[in-house]
Amino acid sequence: MGRGHYCVLKGRPHELALDGDKTPHIEIKVSARGWYRVAVNAQSTQPPHELLFAAIDPFDHPILKTLNGLPKGMTKLSKRRKLALDYTRGGFIRRAQMKVAPFRLRGPNNDLRELLGLALAESIKTEDAMLYAFGESWGPEPTRPDQYFGFKPGRGVHDVHMNQGSRAQFRGANRARQDGALFLHFPSQRRWVALFLAFQSQCWNNDAKTGHPLPSRR
Repeated sequence: MGRGHYCVLKGRPHELALDGDKTPHIEIKVSARGWYRVAVNAQSTQPPHELLFAAIDPFDHPILKTLNGLPKGMTKLSKRRKLALDYTRGGFIRRAQMKVAPFRLRGPNNDLRELLGLALAESIKTEDAMLYAFGESWGPEPTRPDQYFGFKPGRGVHDVHMNQGSRAQFRGANRARQDGALFLHFPSQRRWVALFLAFQSQCWNNDAKTGHPLPSRR
């Protein structure tokens, strides 16, 4: 996928799928004045492969009121910087709150597929629940149906994880104040849930302009 725009997608989650390639993702089908797919990394291509994960329930932050007022669909955040997520300096999440979440383990509710799936399944079953997916947009692709859910045009959001502090071959993907995450809103319960993901290889002490790691500490 080519570089799109940093954005937040607001819509109703409808269906989940797990792709079967070498870089597994949890795929979410979302309706928002048309269909979209949200691709959520479930494993890293770079060791250590297990992701860091945190589910904050209930979640509270000053931006939630503004998010709730957004229209359904894709909102570009280039001109709405107050809605941008930043793991390291935005007051959303701390590194100490995140735990290693293996992609697949024996037993119930102990790996990333299940931990993400539980929260997302609740939102799918709750009629008034809304999903907010922060990340990088792709599409629309007018001639290509979505490869997992079949709708056309193919379009959606990926990079739904921390997007700074990477080194080596992933250094070029760093950008400050453009982190990804999933927020779930349950209006009838007056409740928000936030799902944060990061790679263990990423640094949490980063330049505020570039998102590149600083040398002083992890």
